[in-house]
Amino acid sequence: MARVEQLDRELTALEEEFSATLGEAARFVHYATAVALVASMLLLAALALLATRWTVARVRAEIRGRARLEESLRQAQRIESLGRLAGGIAHDFNNLMTAVIGYASLASVRARDDLVQRNNLEEIRRAGERAADLTRQLLAFAQRRLVDEEVLDLNEIVVDGARLLRPLLGEDVDLRTEIADGVLSVRGNRGLLDQVLLNLAVNARDAMPNGGVLRLRTAPLAPVRTAVDPLGTASALLEVEDTGSGMSSEVAAHAIEPFYTTKGEGAGTGLGLSAVYGIVSQMGGRFEISSAQGRGTRIRIELPLAADRPAVRPPEAAPISPQGRGETVLVVEDEATVRRLATELLASKGYRVIEADSAEEALTIFDRAANGVELVLSDIVLPGMDGVELVRRLRRSDPGLPALFMSGYAAEALRERGVAGESAPVLEKPFTPSQLLVAVRSLINQRTRGSGEFRV
Repeated sequence: MARVEQLDRELTALEEEFSATLGEAARFVHYATAVALVASMLLLAALALLATRWTVARVRAEIRGRARLEESLRQAQRIESLGRLAGGIAHDFNNLMTAVIGYASLASVRARDDLVQRNNLEEIRRAGERAADLTRQLLAFAQRRLVDEEVLDLNEIVVDGARLLRPLLGEDVDLRTEIADGVLSVRGNRGLLDQVLLNLAVNARDAMPNGGVLRLRTAPLAPVRTAVDPLGTASALLEVEDTGSGMSSEVAAHAIEPFYTTKGEGAGTGLGLSAVYGIVSQMGGRFEISSAQGRGTRIRIELPLAADRPAVRPPEAAPISPQGRGETVLVVEDEATVRRLATELLASKGYRVIEADSAEEALTIFDRAANGVELVLSDIVLPGMDGVELVRRLRRSDPGLPALFMSGYAAEALRERGVAGESAPVLEKPFTPSQLLVAVRSLINQRTRGSGEFRV
């Protein structure tokens, strides 16, 4: 019994110790569980906060991107409507300027002994050419100008342009160039790229009335891969940066709109950046303005690289004599002023000229011409049948008939009428008398040599 009582006491002590240990373990488990629960709740709250902030940031970025896209769309629509307006006005305006420049040139030649009259006529001609240049800038902005494209070296254009710009900018503007190594081949028109450089340089000079630094930089850009274009397209960079007065964000947003200018009256037309934007877009490039008031302006232009290398420019050929030898030229033009001008120019150089004010009349005259017609000079847009269809019909009777188109319309209007790829060159209005005479003589000479092709 004593042994049993002793064991009972020992078991009771063990039981009390076990109970105390179990209670302590239970309290630890409850504490650890509470700590884990609180930590989990805090972690989930932090994750939820981060996810919320990330989602809000994404939504805000998407809203800003959509707002920029909508603003770009509205701007593109405004530009497109203005471009259509410019293209519509260009035809009649170019007809008028053709007559002004042509008759002023003719009268200047005839007034050989009257120096005062010749000077006055020369001023009229120059004014007409400046007016025509404004139209070309409008059409370049509207991406509707018919131009000949070739593969060019952007580096060469910038180097040549910088050499010509230095005297124009003045001594207080420090022109610096950073030209990339090698060749940056781009497809475009040399004259339009020269116009891009000139317009940007003039804007930069006007923004630096007290002088400053103008940098021209070229560089190759790696392809940008997208879902639409997984391989990407390599580009050439042209960057024009000045240390001038800069622009506010509001001004920069409207800078490429035609006729928008912050310059004083008579100091600018508001077509410089518009023309640049149109030329770059026409070449399939990207145009971007970065500017801030008092911090200068940087224009970034990215042009797609061409696969081919620029062709070596051949030496200039000897000028072709514009004198006629009694050849018969059929002039088809519904604008009487331009038709009379072309007739007078050609007749004064020894050509026999037959006039027609419509395609239907030209078909009748062609059938009746006793000595045959050796060249057709036709406007593209005519009442009724257009000039392209007229030439097609005339070539059914004379497959090798040379044709020279005239047009005051923009490239898009010509493409709509199917002139793109036609086997006849296009003389863009307004043209000078020498341009017309040289083109006519060249085409007739080609037929005389039996070339058989008259592509531009």
